[in-house]
Amino acid sequence: MNLINEIKKDFNSYSTKDYYIASFLIAKGFKLASTNKKGREIFFVFEGREKIEKVLPGFYNGIEKVSALSLVTAIRNIKSMLHNI
Repeated sequence: MNLINEIKKDFNSYSTKDYYIASFLIAKGFKLASTNKKGREIFFVFEGREKIEKVLPGFYNGIEKVSALSLVTAIRNIKSMLHNI
């Protein structure tokens, strides 16, 4: 992959180490592109930075809705992923 495509990929990605945010994003339908381990911390990398930045304020102030079942499933999957890294 050339440098321009790598820069575009990085610019379009959103990274977080908070597994509740990661779970919320998965429950909202965002694609988990990868995980990166830096020391003891694990970062979840998602595609669609612009769209994610639009829904995150709703996560923080409690107005963005997700299915309870989708959220619980996402939390379980993220925790399982953390235990396997």
